[in-house]
Amino acid sequence: MKIIGIDIGGTKIKFGLFINDVLSKKIEFDTTDNIIKVLKRGINELSDNDLNGIGIAIPAPIKGSHMFNAPNLPWSNMDILNYLKEELQFSNICVINDANAAALGEYYYGNKHESVVLITLGTGVGSGIVINGEVIEGTFGLGGEIGHIPLDDKFNFECGCGSYGCAETVASASGIKRIYEKLSGSYLGTKEIFIQARDGNDFAVKTVNLYVGYIVKLCHIINYTINPEVVMLGGGVSNEGDYLLEKVRNELYSRESFDSSNSVKIEIASLGNNAGIYGAYYLTKKAS
Repeated sequence: MKIIGIDIGGTKIKFGLFINDVLSKKIEFDTTDNIIKVLKRGINELSDNDLNGIGIAIPAPIKGSHMFNAPNLPWSNMDILNYLKEELQFSNICVINDANAAALGEYYYGNKHESVVLITLGTGVGSGIVINGEVIEGTFGLGGEIGHIPLDDKFNFECGCGSYGCAETVASASGIKRIYEKLSGSYLGTKEIFIQARDGNDFAVKTVNLYVGYIVKLCHIINYTINPEVVMLGGGVSNEGDYLLEKVRNELYSRESFDSSNSVKIEIASLGNNAGIYGAYYLTKKAS
C-alpha cells in the first residue's frame, strides 16, 4: 500500500511517501499563497499510478469534511475535503487538523503512552489530544486549539484570528521573534535567539525565559483540564531539544501546586517534524 502523508505548515509543506508502514521518502517545499500548486508538485514528485491514498494535515479546525476559520491560510470556512478532491483530481483523500495529525503520529508511531497532548510550536501554536487512541476534537473541531487561548496581557500582540494576546502570539516561533524585537528593538531569527541565549546575551536570555513561561502556562492549563500522561513539545522550536526541555520542566515543576511526581510528564516529540505526516498517513491507512 502506497500513501502520501502531507503536513501543511505556515512556512513549509512536508510530504512523506509511505510504503507498507515505512516512510520511504520525504520532501518539502516552501508554503506559498498557491497551496494547490505546491501540493500538486509534491504529489507528482512522490507518486505513481498505484497510489492508494493521500492524507493532508491542515492548520485549522476541521470537523468531518468542513474546515473552519484558518488564520494562517488563504482558505477558510469551506468544504475542504471535496475542494481538495476536485483540485487534486484524486478521490481517496483524508483531511485532519495538523496538530491532531501530529498527536496521532506520536501516539501510534512514537513513544507509547495511554494519553498524549502534543503542542506544536511552529509558525502558530496548536495541540492534538489523543486518549486511548482517539482524537478529542470537540463539537466543532476546536478541541485542542490552544493557540487561541488568551494567554498574554504583557505584549498584547494581535493574532491572525483577530483577537489579541492569544497563545500563539507569544508561544510560537513567530512569537519568540516578536518578544525579542519588542525587548531589544532589533530582529533575530528563532535559532539565533536561542544561540544568543546560550551565550548569555541579556535580551536573548530574557526573551527565552519569557517564552518558556508561556509554554509552562499552557502546560498548566492542559494538566489541570485533561491531566494526560505526557505533554509532548513538537514543531520547529522543539528542535532546541534538551535545552528547551530542561527549562520548561524546571519552571513547570517549580510552580506545580501538587506533588511533581504525580504531574504530567514533559517530553520532546520523538518523531520531530515528521509527526504530522505520520498522523496524516495513519488516518488515511485506517480509512482505506
